[in-house]
Amino acid sequence: MGPADDFDVAVIGGGIMGCATALNLARGGMRTVLLERRGLCMEASGVNAGTLTHRTGPVSMQPYYTRSIAMWKTAGQWLGDDVGFRERGGLTVAFNEKQADRATADFKLRKQQEVEVELIDGDRARSIEPNLSKHAVLASYFPRDAYANSSRTGYAFQKALRACGVSIRTNSEVQVLELGDSGFSIRTSTEPVRAKRILISSGAWVRKVMAMLGYQFADTVAVRVNMMSVTERMPRLFSSLITHANSGLTLKQPDNGTVLIGGGWQGRGDPYSGQADLVRENVTTNFRLSHSVFPGIEATRLVRTWLGFEVRLPGDEPIAGPLPGLPNAFVIGGFQSGWTGGPYIGRLMADAMLGREPELPLFDPAHALHRTPLTKPHMQDETV
Repeated sequence: MGPADDFDVAVIGGGIMGCATALNLARGGMRTVLLERRGLCMEASGVNAGTLTHRTGPVSMQPYYTRSIAMWKTAGQWLGDDVGFRERGGLTVAFNEKQADRATADFKLRKQQEVEVELIDGDRARSIEPNLSKHAVLASYFPRDAYANSSRTGYAFQKALRACGVSIRTNSEVQVLELGDSGFSIRTSTEPVRAKRILISSGAWVRKVMAMLGYQFADTVAVRVNMMSVTERMPRLFSSLITHANSGLTLKQPDNGTVLIGGGWQGRGDPYSGQADLVRENVTTNFRLSHSVFPGIEATRLVRTWLGFEVRLPGDEPIAGPLPGLPNAFVIGGFQSGWTGGPYIGRLMADAMLGREPELPLFDPAHALHRTPLTKPHMQDETV
């Protein structure tokens, strides 16, 4: 392993938020290195269905989502690739009175945040999507909901990052992270790096990276093992992005005619061991539920199911900002609908690190973290 390269900032984690922050830091004049244990946007940012929506995540995040979806819409300008952006509108559909009450309450909350949404009856929902089940009684309609192709995003960011001089180190696991007299020393599985500043954006691996600097989370850090499935291609069945009001089921049919089926149904696995397994009954139950929403789906078959790790921090509260008590160190993560908000949150994070005033407030990590004394052997034992 040769001598360490020196940078103004090292971004640890190449998901959507790490990539977006690194891009804005480089465009702001910082010499930037991006360290990623696999490839860019290959973990949670590359295995999701690409939904861009106001329908999920806390109501307080809606102003961030609005601005981020606008950025996705103009990705061809700031990223150099439209990454398959399509604005199709979205329906959250209720099939009984209890679900309708839940959808109505959620509609009122999001309306308070000036989200563009309309509450409609089942007949109106079927006028938008004629193949929708006759049992639908009510829906929230989000005309600005959209999606992008998550499998294209890593490649698009790679081109944009390289064009502005970011050093991209993929397949490069962080093994030791420590603070020295002139900045941070990082030992990776490929080569050492030195940087004046760091941003930890390591997704489901955030707990282990933070421990290298002596930080512990105040409460449990949960890791979800989300499953996504795709069907064979079939004639156009629906165009909108569909969410079931009760189960979390999500459905979308891209231009190629396949149907993407998601919604947080869980597999089994552990990001640190790399083990991930499907839960067959969850896959089949979710597929059957999709039949109840669009009976025509029964004419096709599932062809593939895959999994991705997603972190949930204590209280489901995200963090984005400086590490308490450690100058020039920052962390970002734990966002619900992080795919939707990624470009905008990354821009805000970069503004803060560049000494600019972010347009909207960030999310102080101090509430979730405490720091403990650190010994060198403990640091060297950590591998992510």
